[in-house]
Amino acid sequence: MRTLATGALCSLSLAVSIAVASPAWAEQRVGVVTTVVGPVMVARASMPAAPLKFKDDIFLRDRVTTGDDAITRILLGGKVIVTARERSTLVITEVPGLSTIDLTSGRIAVAVDRTRMNAGERVEVRTPNAVAGVRGTVFIVEADAGTSTVTVLRGL
Repeated sequence: MRTLATGALCSLSLAVSIAVASPAWAEQRVGVVTTVVGPVMVARASMPAAPLKFKDDIFLRDRVTTGDDAITRILLGGKVIVTARERSTLVITEVPGLSTIDLTSGRIAVAVDRTRMNAGERVEVRTPNAVAGVRGTVFIVEADAGTSTVTVLRGL
């Protein structure tokens, strides 16, 4: 009888801890906000959309949306600076060796510092119809109504 009660209590405890704990990816910090001008919102998996502020952390799969006359700059891992212009929506994901920026709409500028990148690391920007993979480059990506434009300012 005592073994049955102990087993049931352990099972209940495990079920409650799994239900209460948030997923590990939701808490993984991938960057920090270095500039915010105008209305910029961030939506997290566990919270409704909230205004983004200077020095806020950016977590894995946060959706950042800029409003009219807005700009935000995010530093990813001390190696990549992403500048999102007005009316842009982006989501940042990261796995070892690969940072991915999903640009749904709008315009972003990405500056990758090659000197801080390790061998094999790269950055990808994905739009609804294009993918740009880079190392040590400064470029602009624009996604609008089924058209994607990539402009390389420095690098290949």
